[in-house]
Amino acid sequence: MFLGALLMTTKPPTKSSVPILMTVNRLFPEVLLEIFMRCLPAEQLPRPGPKDMPLLFGSVCRTWRDVAWNNPRLWTGLALSTVDLQKIDIESLQRWLGRSGSSPLEICIGVKDNTWKSTDKFNPAESWAHRAGEIVDVLMPFSNRLKTLGVTATIQSAMEITRLLANGTPLLGKLSIKIGPRVGNKDPLVLDLSSSTQLRSLLISGAKIKPFHHDVVFQHIRKLSLDSFRESSLSMDEWLTLLGNCPHIEKFKFALDNNKPLTPSDVHHTCYSLTEFRLQTDRKSIDPGPALDRLTLPALCKLEISIEGARKLDSWPHIALLLNRSDSPLTDLKIKGTPMKHGDFLNCLHNAPRLRNLSVFKIPFPSEIIQAMNPRNAVEKNTDCLCPDLEGIYISHCDDFHWDWNLGAMVESRWESSRKEPAWNYGRTFDFGRHKLQPLRQVTIVNSGGTSGYGMDRGNFYDENLQFKSIRYDW
Repeated sequence: MFLGALLMTTKPPTKSSVPILMTVNRLFPEVLLEIFMRCLPAEQLPRPGPKDMPLLFGSVCRTWRDVAWNNPRLWTGLALSTVDLQKIDIESLQRWLGRSGSSPLEICIGVKDNTWKSTDKFNPAESWAHRAGEIVDVLMPFSNRLKTLGVTATIQSAMEITRLLANGTPLLGKLSIKIGPRVGNKDPLVLDLSSSTQLRSLLISGAKIKPFHHDVVFQHIRKLSLDSFRESSLSMDEWLTLLGNCPHIEKFKFALDNNKPLTPSDVHHTCYSLTEFRLQTDRKSIDPGPALDRLTLPALCKLEISIEGARKLDSWPHIALLLNRSDSPLTDLKIKGTPMKHGDFLNCLHNAPRLRNLSVFKIPFPSEIIQAMNPRNAVEKNTDCLCPDLEGIYISHCDDFHWDWNLGAMVESRWESSRKEPAWNYGRTFDFGRHKLQPLRQVTIVNSGGTSGYGMDRGNFYDENLQFKSIRYDW
């Protein structure tokens, strides 16, 4: 604590601090280096400010400066914000990169279009793009050592920064691009990933891109997120092909914005490693159901399907068929705005026996589903209880949902079934037998139809023995 405070002070060392500095200087350089490493920002990359680590180490004494300046581990990360881009000079940036030796680099560049301080009249985005181009020219000789590249910028600046990819990035493992407001140029973002054979994570948000398929590159992809496209040229056929070219993918998120219909085909894709799948669209004319019918996801644990303003259909069984076909260990299910009917939703839950968290928005949620989740009803009817491992429910804007006594009875019954001793019911014991379920710990109801009744009152089932985590209902 004292050492960190001493580093940040602008006053010369006092008599009481000199012995401490002398003791620190007697440490082995390896030990001092480890101390420096632990002083670096934990959750973000270092900035090039004179009062930020690691540049601050060099202002203390010659010993510290020699240790810091000659250890590449301290200089492998660099975050350049808009303020840094305005203040840093080319020579300082070259010295920083030169101190990294031959180590892999992690670089994050953030460019905004409204913070450039100048009295001249000019297009801010073009000015930032010019400055970004100057920085990229300095980074070009080091592109072969790029391990992580993060870009938050306007489309003009991003097009300058992504020139690094065309220069060759054989070590690149993570690429993140987030596009801000568009000014002027609306051309698509072109990514040359032909040399990025080690790419593991690709995240693109807010960009219009051209279709890209590099089979060699995507052989190693583990995480792929293509989000918030507008006028994207990626159709359902193209993202299915893209997904099929990623045999080891584990997480996939895609915002579907192209209403080109799916081409009839017998090609089916099985993703054996995919554990998280998120698909969203806000266009009424797009129905991703047929595309889901061409997928099998046997390792799926988290599924999110969001269709804003979906058209009303007689039936929409695609999610239920996907879960039935995949037979996956699904634990988290989030469905928003799909045109499913009561039977479709019930089939989804029947095909997700290991479900722990359920979130639904603007879809039918009848009382029959709540009753099927009640272990008492399962015992009386000698059937399997729906979603036996369920721990949390989030229900929002479901007009068909009535949070009457059925919900309270279901929550209470699940807590009783989780106890070791038999439950009491009006003076007699009730044996749940094989229906020993996980207790529900959280129920949230937001802007959903129905009226409160028995079971939703705090005193009916919310007591210190049940240890219920939270229940909330908003209007």
